[in-house]
Amino acid sequence: MQEVVGIPSSGGYSIPALLAGPAADANGTVIMAHGIFADKQENGRYAKQAEIHHALGRRTLRFDWQGHGDHPLPFSESSVAGNIDDLQTVMDYAGRTWDEDLFVVASSFGGAIFLMHQLLPQASHIRKALLLNPITDFTGTFFAPRTGELVEPFSAEKWRQVFAEGTTELVPGKTLSRRMAIELLTGAPHLGFARLQAPTMVIHGSSDASVSHTVTREHALGSDKVVFESIEGADHAFAAQWEEEASFSLIRHWFAN
Repeated sequence: MQEVVGIPSSGGYSIPALLAGPAADANGTVIMAHGIFADKQENGRYAKQAEIHHALGRRTLRFDWQGHGDHPLPFSESSVAGNIDDLQTVMDYAGRTWDEDLFVVASSFGGAIFLMHQLLPQASHIRKALLLNPITDFTGTFFAPRTGELVEPFSAEKWRQVFAEGTTELVPGKTLSRRMAIELLTGAPHLGFARLQAPTMVIHGSSDASVSHTVTREHALGSDKVVFESIEGADHAFAAQWEEEASFSLIRHWFAN
């Protein structure tokens, strides 16, 4: 079963999502949140990963962040707070629609939004979570990064421009507002680790050029809810076949137990 759904939001728009997996008698729903500059397909990786969850008898619900994929809001109108609200909306929808266990998978920027969501006074109850190369430090990741795929979009010149002129184009079609720039310089996703309620696995490549493995590990190991797994030599998105296979093995074991 696969179906495109629109989830009504508090902002008056519909959050685009893809529902897949068992049509009936599922034993849980897995919400899958993608990274920045991607969409609900996470460059094809989420479709393959979803097969793991479907084999375990769970449906998957993949959705687009603001300014990404089919989301009606452009990137210029997106915000960290708005994305946190959208995540809460998707969780609420899943909870109302299916009275069963809820799981979350979040990659990179999606991991940051999930962690900041944990700071809400009534964050949705979930059974287990998985964070893939999560961004735990906005400033260290986005402010003049030295290596990786974020170097060009978040260059020193782009930061100068957004604060001087109010906007800057990070990549074609993605315009950063000064409002969101301020959120990226002042937000602290790592604080969410102290508020985790559910067992959470963090998988991070030791050779991640975009998001610091060392910083993530230091933050994650401060929580007794976290199981931290390094994939030695792996880069940010687990794009190489061996990286993907290594991550899928860990994912399969985590959600099967």
